Amino acid sequence: ELLPIEPTNEKDEVIRRMGVLDFGHGTLNMSLFEGNDLLAVGSKTCSVEGINAIYQNVSFALKKQFENYEPTHLDIESAIVRKKVRVRGSSYAVDSLVLPIIKKYAQDSFRAIYEKWKGELDSLNAIFINGGGSNIVSQYLAEEFLEKARYSDVYTVDGAQLLNVRGYHKIGKGC
Repeated sequence: ELLPIEPTNEKDEVIRRMGVLDFGHGTLNMSLFEGNDLLAVGSKTCSVEGINAIYQNVSFALKKQFENYEPTHLDIESAIVRKKVRVRGSSYAVDSLVLPIIKKYAQDSFRAIYEKWKGELDSLNAIFINGGGSNIVSQYLAEEFLEKARYSDVYTVDGAQLLNVRGYHKIGKGC
């Protein structure tokens, strides 16, 4: 008989109590777990705080920076992920334009998360970041946790952008 493997953090401690942050394009979901049990007290969905806010702000900043330019979704994605954009055949580095927007979003997200979890942080073994927008914000959010809450056990889940798809696939196969 195979025993279930309990997740561990970098200190090789068994993770019994954890926070999960799911950054979607339209929502930020915060969930606390004790073992496999969802704790309603620490769980919340913020529908206006999704990654779309970053896309909208980057789009606005690009329009302001480049006169008569209407960025496509792919242009905005390139600006956010690669920190580069092509405008009228020329390539421009836009890190100084994009990074402040992403960092502000991470700061705002941290404030919302901290407000919900401030009494719970000391009891958490780890915080996991996942979701379609996690690759954009996870580094800066981990920095916020370290700097403002002195909390360092923040991890981005491998393949975080496709977790929902894999979960639905698993359900479709009958687990």
